[in-house]
Amino acid sequence: AEYFNNRIKYFLQRKSIRVSLSLKTLHYLAQFSEAMGRITGNHPVLNQNKVSELACRSWHCKTDSIPGFTPAYFLEKGIQETIQWYRVHGWL
Repeated sequence: AEYFNNRIKYFLQRKSIRVSLSLKTLHYLAQFSEAMGRITGNHPVLNQNKVSELACRSWHCKTDSIPGFTPAYFLEKGIQETIQWYRVHGWL
């Protein structure tokens, strides 16, 4: 997670701070964010689905044990394209 975060900061050319929140707090924030989204008509960045994704313990997959596996996307390329999409669509 730290490597992933560092790559995003690098491509965004931004500094960040780490904030630790409990899942319960995140759920409350997501509920508030969704309510504000309904009021303003904007799609909230933090919602219950995102909190569920964040709650997953591990996203790590050992692909080196799969013979002949080659990733279709490397992490850096995926991050760059995602950031570009967010910028084009005015989310960043």
